[in-house]
Amino acid sequence: MMKALPKKIIAAAFLFMMVCSASCKKAGELSDAIDDAVDDAITELLSVNAITEDLDRTSNLENYVDQVVLNNKLMSTSSIQIDLPQSIPYSFRRKKFTLSGSAWTPTTINYSGTISKSFFTNKNSSNTLKISIQANEPVVRVNGTIATSSSGSGTGTGTGSGTGTGTSSTLVDKDVSGKAYKTAGFSFTLPSGYKSMKIRTTEKNNNYRNLADLFVRKGSAPFVEGPVPPTYQPKYAWTADYHEIGVNRNDRSVTIINPSSGTWYVALYGYNSDFDSQVIITVTK
Repeated sequence: MMKALPKKIIAAAFLFMMVCSASCKKAGELSDAIDDAVDDAITELLSVNAITEDLDRTSNLENYVDQVVLNNKLMSTSSIQIDLPQSIPYSFRRKKFTLSGSAWTPTTINYSGTISKSFFTNKNSSNTLKISIQANEPVVRVNGTIATSSSGSGTGTGTGSGTGTGTSSTLVDKDVSGKAYKTAGFSFTLPSGYKSMKIRTTEKNNNYRNLADLFVRKGSAPFVEGPVPPTYQPKYAWTADYHEIGVNRNDRSVTIINPSSGTWYVALYGYNSDFDSQVIITVTK
C-alpha cells in the first residue's frame, strides 16, 4: 500500500508548479512582444525609388532634376529600403536651361516640402516617387498620385533669382460626370491678377470613378475624340491648350503660369468608361 506524501512535499511541489507556470507565461509574453516589435520594425521599412521627367522640353528649353532627397536620404532610380515617418520631408534641385541665341542660360532652383506617408501604399513592391516638370512647375507624385502636402519654394541662381511665394484660394470645386467615349465639362471666368492656376481632378468621396482624361482650353471648349467600338476609330486626338492623360483613378492635373483673365473651359473625356470626378481649381496671387 502506497504511503501518503508529507504535506510539506506536496506544498513545495505545488509552489514549484505555480512559479514555473507564471515564469513560462511571462517568457511567452516576452517572446510575443519581441516578435511584434521585430514585425513592426520590418513593416516600417519601405522600398522606394525616384524618377524624373521633363514635360516642358522644347528646342530652346530643358529641365534637369537631381539631388532628390527623401527623409534625408539621397534617392536614385534603384529602389532603396527606407524608414519613413508619418510626415516625410523631401527636397530636390531643378536646373532650367534656356537657349538665348547660341548660348544656354542656366537657372538653379531648390524645392522642398513634405509628403504624407499614407501615399506610400506598396508594402510588397517598390514605391515610385516621380517628379515631373510641367507648365513650368514641378509636380510630385507617389505611385501615380499627386502627393505634395506643401508647396515647394526655391531660389534661382545664374541670370535670374527669386523665391516662390503667393496666396492660394479655391476658385472652383465641382463634380463632373459623363459617359464612356463622351466629353463632359464646364466653363468658368478667371479674373486678372493671378500668377498661377492649377486644375485638378480627383476621386469624389473615394468613389473609384475618377476615370476621365483632363483637357483645358482658353476661349473655347476643348475638342476631343477617341477610338469607339466596334471599329475603335478614329485615333485618340484633341484640340486643347493643356491636357493630362493618365491611368484610371489617378489624379489629373495641369498648372498654368501667369494665366490670362477671361473664360476658360474644362473638359473630361471618358476614354473607355463612364466617369464621375471632382474638379478643383486653385489660383495663386
